[in-house]
Amino acid sequence: MYYALDIQTDGAERVQYNNADMPLYARQGQLASFQNYAAACHWHDDVEFIVNLKGHMSYNVNGQIIVIGEGEGLFVNADQLHYGFSEDGSDCEFLCVLFSPRLLCVNLFAEQKLVAPIIRNNAFPYSIIQASSDWETKLLFDLKHLFTLINDGEPLSLIKASIYLYGIWAGLFENMPDISTQGIPTDKHLVSLRQMMEFVHIHYSEKITLPKIAEAGCVCQSNCCVIFNKYLHQTPIQYLTSYRLKMGARMLLENKLNITEIACSCGFGSSSFFAETFKKTYRCSPTKYLKNLTTK
Repeated sequence: MYYALDIQTDGAERVQYNNADMPLYARQGQLASFQNYAAACHWHDDVEFIVNLKGHMSYNVNGQIIVIGEGEGLFVNADQLHYGFSEDGSDCEFLCVLFSPRLLCVNLFAEQKLVAPIIRNNAFPYSIIQASSDWETKLLFDLKHLFTLINDGEPLSLIKASIYLYGIWAGLFENMPDISTQGIPTDKHLVSLRQMMEFVHIHYSEKITLPKIAEAGCVCQSNCCVIFNKYLHQTPIQYLTSYRLKMGARMLLENKLNITEIACSCGFGSSSFFAETFKKTYRCSPTKYLKNLTTK
């Protein structure tokens, strides 16, 4: 069974925390557990850390492609569009740790002077952690211990986890880029992209054209294509087709509709076109795809 993120219509992930009463998330995963070795593009209010245990992974953060080698890590700041994937079809084993910056806002001073300078720093969307310095080595060490404590889930372990949170945050704070020297990149295209993604997620079952997608982002058609290519490395129509196929694959697993009904529900003109497009992406027919999953 493939692992699927809980993505809302606006592209935000609904994070399933390990403990519902404490916004901490830790999971060990593999790229092979995602369809086509790629997670869905998403964003969230939490900060995210990846620690690569085995193999290598590519990561898209706001259109920038980063390769994380074995033993390396990645910090992704809050509210950034991102997803991990494999460019060469190879698997990767990794740790993923998320936590809400709210955990560090014990008072107004901490929120304004310690938390906001990082999550509001537009020059700091991500940081590669390569163990090439003492602070990076410590950060990777602390993240592995934090992962263990979160998964333990005991009250004392969660108290100990908070100590590691502050240590990790201090390392980021001391080594983040100076926003005054880096400049502030515009984020208006990201706002438009999120609006267009949300439009696709809501209306994918309907007849959608490029002009309609562009209108949803309040941009012209040419800028619409530029934005999708810049951040997702896809055309708007390719993204629409990819999303329709993901929803089709999900419906297959639910096993409540036949192929013709799924094709219609996902916005494909016919079951034959759905099957043909599905096979090009997943390298097997919808029927074979379902059989492969149910026999694992």
